[in-house]
Amino acid sequence: MELFRRGNSIDGATGAVIDPNVHLTTKEEIIVAEIWRKTNDIKANDIAAVFEPEDTFFDAGGSSLKLASVAIALATAAGSEVAISSIVKDTTLAGMAKVLSVARSKGKSNRI
Repeated sequence: MELFRRGNSIDGATGAVIDPNVHLTTKEEIIVAEIWRKTNDIKANDIAAVFEPEDTFFDAGGSSLKLASVAIALATAAGSEVAISSIVKDTTLAGMAKVLSVARSKGKSNRI
């Protein structure tokens, strides 16, 4: 995770880093970025300006102890269980977004 890259600017009103090259494209990626921001106590108004899909949870300031909090938050967002082992396999934002997507599908099928 790079909070400031060459070519970025800072929004004068909010102080948020604005990166035109950020590629968060799914709802799941945005949800995971928000979970990371909260878990790692990152102060940023625009979560999409901070993370990219290939960033890892550890690059974002996370620790192995915080993964349990991430798994709980993902499960809450999905309405279904999320095992810590499923997010340890791929700690990138994109990897956790895939886990969230699968868990959301399971949550929907359990409600039918």
